[in-house]
Amino acid sequence: MEQNMMRKSVLAAVLAGVLPSLSATATEQPNVVIMMVDNLGFGELQSYGSTRGVATPNLDKLADEGIRLTNFNVEPQCTPTRSAFMTGRRPLRTATTEVVWGMDYGMVNWEVTMANKFKDQGYNTAMYGKWHLGDTEGRTPLKQGFDDFFGVLNTSDESLYSSQLHFENEDGYVPKIQDTVDGKTKDVMDFNLDTRRTIDEQVTQRAMTHISQQLEKGSPFFTFVSFTQPHLPTIPHPDFAGVTGKGDYADVLHEIDFRAGQIIDTIDKADARKDTLIIFMSDNGPEWHYPHHGIAAPWRGNYFTALEGSIRVPFIASMPGTVQEKNVSNEIVHVVDVMPSIGELVGYEMPSDRHIDGINQWAHLKGDTEQSNRDGFYISNGQIVQAYKWNDWKLHFYDQDIMPEAPVKRQIPAVYDLSSDPQEMYDMRGDGVRIFPTIVKRNVAIQRNLAVSCDTIPFPAPMGYEPDCKGVDFTQHIPDGFRKAEK
Repeated sequence: MEQNMMRKSVLAAVLAGVLPSLSATATEQPNVVIMMVDNLGFGELQSYGSTRGVATPNLDKLADEGIRLTNFNVEPQCTPTRSAFMTGRRPLRTATTEVVWGMDYGMVNWEVTMANKFKDQGYNTAMYGKWHLGDTEGRTPLKQGFDDFFGVLNTSDESLYSSQLHFENEDGYVPKIQDTVDGKTKDVMDFNLDTRRTIDEQVTQRAMTHISQQLEKGSPFFTFVSFTQPHLPTIPHPDFAGVTGKGDYADVLHEIDFRAGQIIDTIDKADARKDTLIIFMSDNGPEWHYPHHGIAAPWRGNYFTALEGSIRVPFIASMPGTVQEKNVSNEIVHVVDVMPSIGELVGYEMPSDRHIDGINQWAHLKGDTEQSNRDGFYISNGQIVQAYKWNDWKLHFYDQDIMPEAPVKRQIPAVYDLSSDPQEMYDMRGDGVRIFPTIVKRNVAIQRNLAVSCDTIPFPAPMGYEPDCKGVDFTQHIPDGFRKAEK
């Protein structure tokens, strides 16, 4: 009897010691892989209409295996979207509204990033591809919560510089691709038109290696794969040039789908899909420059504007067994909501010592609620609030059709009903006057909050800046656009 009891105790101890370690990653600390593409318009993927007619089977399958958002919104420019994604705070708060050539830019170290939060939870973190949140020491991915980095600190149009007439290496700025060497960010090769064609292949290979290594170790991981395509110059890898017969942009779309498929297959082959949240998204709408211009159909507009084509982009999330499959939602979700939503899944809490603009949308993304927790948001372009979106209504305070145009303030805001006018062509301020009080009241509150908030970073963000918010209670802050979800 005593021996049996001892055997049971030993067995219980063994099970207690072994079983949790086998299941910790699966149940307690799910892995997260986020793939972000650069300037992909709403109407490019097959699951979003495939206006260009390019097959994207890997991403279509991913959409079938999870949720596809048709009203996912971002900032009109690259850096603002990426800072909102990383911090859960709008760029007007973080002084990341725009990039001014020759001026230091990026997030201050006081900001708490998604990667920081993953690190606090014991995750291994890696970022591969385009950063665009600062290129000086202290603003690189390794200083913002990532353990490993390979890619470019700025943007893909820099790959054009060295091919310009009269460019001289000795005197000119030579863009570089960086890698992690001895724990530091080091230049490893020139970023030119040749390496621009192949960098996403390298980014994918690094991501696959990171994922495989962490799965083999049994360590939870966050892998942020920030593809450089299809940002201009939109030129395909040599292996994909001409494969579609529809031009460079179509070939690049084919390559994007292939690269995403490689990453998904790496997780599939390790039988880790149920343990891994996979997200695919774009950072903003398409280019307007010919011949690199993209398609935002059925919406009008390109990036750097407040038009729907600039801010409404593809978003797919999949985690079999957790995220409902074959789900499509037209509810409003904003990029600033990504960080708090993932926090609900992996167990981190958002900082309580500052304003957080993001809203936890995890219940909606999983499919537990039909309605999202957001009914609207303001749209800032640069340091100007140009418009406000509320449900299907859009109120424009400024006119701007394409990137090179300066925004022109309207004497009377224009009102558009997106449900019947996706091109934002027919001003309905007479019929839609009932929405004015709601939106104007919200906009006034936003402007006042930003003006007096101690945690609004001055532009351009000084590297060592730390707000003085001692004694300020942020717990009662209700994010702009918050709406309690209903089942």
